[in-house]
Amino acid sequence: MSRHLKSLLGAASLMALAACSASDTTETMKDAMTDTASAVTETMSETMSDAISDYVPVTYDRAGQTDADHLYLEEVEGEAALAEVEAWNTRSLERLKSDPRYQTLYTDALNILQSEDRIQYATIRGNFAYNFWQDETNVRGLWRRAPLDAYLA
Repeated sequence: MSRHLKSLLGAASLMALAACSASDTTETMKDAMTDTASAVTETMSETMSDAISDYVPVTYDRAGQTDADHLYLEEVEGEAALAEVEAWNTRSLERLKSDPRYQTLYTDALNILQSEDRIQYATIRGNFAYNFWQDETNVRGLWRRAPLDAYLA
């Protein structure tokens, strides 16, 4: 366990003990908490400086690439962006399908999503209940609103 984590765990333990102790917390406990708080502050400061020194900027596979070379991805429905995403999806799907568990997991997930035995969870706002529902008839989904009394019935 790293010393940073040990310091944080120690501080949490002392704070928990202090919170559970009687209201007449001794000076020793107060001193220990002050020392621990100082140690935690120092540890967090070191952790932040370590994180900053460990930062590695984005690197590209090919020489000469810059962030500007990827701006075409900002055009969400652009031809180039869609082609790139399709290539990524194909590569990802091939990797997923290479796992022997893929078909079982896919079938189980599909059965859950297509089940008609789903609970109609709703968000209550004022006197209405709202929910988003998808089924074979409403593939893209349907926002539904019902009076609260009807939903609770």
